[in-house]
Amino acid sequence: MSPGPRYDEQGRAEKCRMAKHNLHILCVILACLAASPALAADTAQHRTAALSGDVEVDLRIYPGSGETVVLGFPCDQGTGTADEHAAVRLAKAGVEVWLADLLSAHFLPIAPSSMRQLGGAEVAQLIEMVHRETGKRVILLASGYGSIPALRGARDWQAKAPAEARTALVGAVLLFPKLYAEEPQPGRATRYLPVVGQTRMHIDIVQPQQAPDRFWINRLSQELANGGSQVSTHILPGVRNFFYSRPSPNPAEIAAGERLDRIILGAVRRLQQTESKP
Repeated sequence: MSPGPRYDEQGRAEKCRMAKHNLHILCVILACLAASPALAADTAQHRTAALSGDVEVDLRIYPGSGETVVLGFPCDQGTGTADEHAAVRLAKAGVEVWLADLLSAHFLPIAPSSMRQLGGAEVAQLIEMVHRETGKRVILLASGYGSIPALRGARDWQAKAPAEARTALVGAVLLFPKLYAEEPQPGRATRYLPVVGQTRMHIDIVQPQQAPDRFWINRLSQELANGGSQVSTHILPGVRNFFYSRPSPNPAEIAAGERLDRIILGAVRRLQQTESKP
């Protein structure tokens, strides 16, 4: 015996009510997942920053929940994956990351000479913009010759910033920095660019052990300290420069590349611990 029309209508109404209820729950779950920092960090937010001099810099932004922003300057014009993977993991750890493509902004090729050409104006403007938009304190991140425009930008920003605002820049993490005025020659004293003696901030240097720069790292640290910076140096055993992107890495470089985010995070934490020192 089949149910009457009244029971059919009640059944359809109940099914409709349950479907709406389930849809509401699904929407709430999806909204929560979309707002999750861990998932939001998996994909960069892309934007272009219009700076003075008609310069436009492409940015990749990885939001983080902490009070610090790492402002990085990769040398690969956004083509590498190591920076991106490290940025995603740093964001999940609470450290926000902004990656700025300085070379493409000036239509320059990937080369040491290109980095030497870059002044500090764009970096200084980016420091100011990041701090203004996020309200967070800034740590610079650069590797190799990218350390040149990073330090020039820090110097220029500090020269213009009011004394009470200078704490917005915590310091810089430099991976195997190359700050030479000219390539080192055997038997000759190493000469550094003027910005080395003009920088006054906390600097954490991460230096691979199996690289020629290792032999001059104490000299560089002393030159930075003579200019007024507080410098700490940390050696990575068994690896060469650009250990995270070499075409034929050794086992130590593979392992270090996989923990690039933790290497950077360690340097960030050290800077945060020392930022209160004069």
